[in-house]
Amino acid sequence: MLKILGGDVCKSSLVVWELSNNPTDLKREFRQNKRPKLKDPLTFHLNSESVEKFVGLARGSQGLVLEPTGVNYSYLWKAIASQHGIEVRWVSHPEVKHLRKSERLPDKNDQADALALATYGFRNWDNPEAFIYFDEGN
Repeated sequence: MLKILGGDVCKSSLVVWELSNNPTDLKREFRQNKRPKLKDPLTFHLNSESVEKFVGLARGSQGLVLEPTGVNYSYLWKAIASQHGIEVRWVSHPEVKHLRKSERLPDKNDQADALALATYGFRNWDNPEAFIYFDEGN
């Protein structure tokens, strides 16, 4: 079974949305499954305990879908995932924005962005050309 993680990279955290199916109504998916911001079990921080929890979740997935924003922070999460054998794919900002708007997801919401990234990844995982190449080292 396909399991995709969408990760919205923030300055001090990674907000993740986990999908194992292709939701037909993203707005409803978001409303029914959004989590309280405080103590969110799928918000990870750059400390050893939180990274360990992230790796545990991500190891059971097909991969992690990120948007190359906040490049230094995105690179850190990509490096963590890659070191643990977790595939990372990149989606351009316009693709995520279009999906979020067309599905009526809220703007400026980390969980909604993570859901949009996971959904894009789920719908396109078998089409590598749908993702962008992002050389974070250069």
